[in-house]
Amino acid sequence: WEAVLFCLFVISLAGVPPFVGFTGKVYLLSAVIEKNILWLAMVAGVNIIVGLKYYFHLLQLIFEKDNDAHYRVSSSSIAGVFSAEKITLGFLAVPTILAGLYWDSWVQYIFHSLKNILW
Repeated sequence: WEAVLFCLFVISLAGVPPFVGFTGKVYLLSAVIEKNILWLAMVAGVNIIVGLKYYFHLLQLIFEKDNDAHYRVSSSSIAGVFSAEKITLGFLAVPTILAGLYWDSWVQYIFHSLKNILW
């Protein structure tokens, strides 16, 4: 269970759609391209590719059966996660998925809220 949640959060951090991490990368790259700073967009693109490689290698180490003992995740370290932490991770997984799926609605709501507060 913890490995699946960790996988979900790492994939979101990597910026894979439909998770919320993809939204931030889309906004960042679209703003940079809109300002016509193409060299920075290319650097960001290379960094995204390097990050994807790193994150997926990390996931491979977690789910691989025959890895070295140095990299092996022991079941005792996973068993050390308390039930309250497991529940919290489960609750955090919901907005990670929903914010990625319905990011346009969330952005509209945030802009509307800020408009009412600031102006």
